[in-house]
Amino acid sequence: MDHLFIFEGKGAIYDFPGNYSEYRSSQRQSEIEIAPEEIDANKKTADMPSGETEGIKSKKLTYKEKKEFEQLTVEIALLEEEKRTLESSLSDHLLNADELIRRSNRIGELISLIDRNTDRWLALSES
Repeated sequence: MDHLFIFEGKGAIYDFPGNYSEYRSSQRQSEIEIAPEEIDANKKTADMPSGETEGIKSKKLTYKEKKEFEQLTVEIALLEEEKRTLESSLSDHLLNADELIRRSNRIGELISLIDRNTDRWLALSES
């Protein structure tokens, strides 16, 4: 079973039961549900003097970071799909030992790539 550790800032961490694609789908759904609340919050900060809103506003992503964020989203989904395919192929009883080792090593590489890309994705999403 796949799961993710989600770091939300201020020491808040929770375990998401599922893969990255499922997490993104749930995030999109929650963003749609939360949108009216954010609109109210934006109205409140618009009424504040500019000096008071500086601590509230988060850093905006640059164009390059936005592109990287979009690319990471696609790349992570592809890597997870390749990992799932390899994991299911390991149960094939016709594979020889060398092929099993090669596929197992590739799964290790994929896990490392997914972790690294997810860390970067999380860093960009918090900006």
